Amino acid sequence: MRFSFGEYTVEIDVSATREYYLHEMPENDCECSGCENFRKFAEDCPEEIKRAFAELGIDNMKCVCEIIPYDCEKADYEKSGGNLYGGFFPVVGKVIGTEPIIPNKSTRKITDRFEFYLSKHCVKPDDFPGPSLQVEIYARIPWLIAEENAYVV
Repeated sequence: MRFSFGEYTVEIDVSATREYYLHEMPENDCECSGCENFRKFAEDCPEEIKRAFAELGIDNMKCVCEIIPYDCEKADYEKSGGNLYGGFFPVVGKVIGTEPIIPNKSTRKITDRFEFYLSKHCVKPDDFPGPSLQVEIYARIPWLIAEENAYVV
């Protein structure tokens, strides 16, 4: 299936991606509060975010390869409504055309506070099918768990 990511068109094998994520890709099991907060967000997030992952073949957002919460100032958290999170996950697919990927020109906005973009690199499990692309996450995610938000400094 073809998708637009900013100036780029990608062809993603949604079935192959879904098959791998259903049977091979484990859920993120990191016990840090930032990852626990993301897992809570994955359960309760807006439907358009869940749908964006599912359209790419990922029905369980908790299976992202990596999710990283960043420290932020209290004023920034309050202004943006959440901690800045980055992360990434591979999909089976390729860019249509030969241009090198420029991340800031490959944004796919899902909501005002959640975006995907393509990466020049792809970190993936050794047995992940190819060809493959890495989709990265740039998001502002509110603190949803009872534990104190240690990422607001």
